[in-house]
Amino acid sequence: MAAEVKKEIELEIAHVLFIDFVDYSKLSVNEQHARIAELNEAVRLSEQFQRAEAINRMRRALDMFIVEGPMTSIPLHQKILAHPDFQRGDIYTAFLEHMNDPVKNRGIA
Repeated sequence: MAAEVKKEIELEIAHVLFIDFVDYSKLSVNEQHARIAELNEAVRLSEQFQRAEAINRMRRALDMFIVEGPMTSIPLHQKILAHPDFQRGDIYTAFLEHMNDPVKNRGIA
């Protein structure tokens, strides 16, 4: 039996937009593509999409950063980026203080 390759699957919440254009199926292929392109642009311009994209870019950058020797704040930044409140944009003055408090951070490690 061939060696099995196991990939760790990371699940994320996704919002799905179902559309029903009037007479969509009667449109030409080019017109259908244009309608879908309009929807894609609307989604990409949304605050939620742009926040998620920025967080993903920041995570990738921090994951690629390698510093040997002195301690850095990279682990703290990674923990902040992974926190659900931060991802929702629900930031407040005492956010950092509450991140390490199991009662105030709703049990998030």
